Amino acid sequence: MAKILSDLGYKVITSNDARSAHLEDMTESDIIFFDMKMPRMDGLQVLDFLASHYIKSSIVLMSGAETEVLASA
Repeated sequence: MAKILSDLGYKVITSNDARSAHLEDMTESDIIFFDMKMPRMDGLQVLDFLASHYIKSSIVLMSGAETEVLASA
């Protein structure tokens, strides 16, 4: 996904750890893609962090898990 977006001209920053992803630096023009099941910090914790820091970026939730996981988020 990062390569596709980069090839389309977007600046892409990736992270394997939501805690080190610099989420607090996101702006309204940024789009955040994240998996609901991640090590150390799951997707619901990321959503909680974004809400508590009033981050208004667009969010795309992804998961290979059950559809209920995405629906609950």
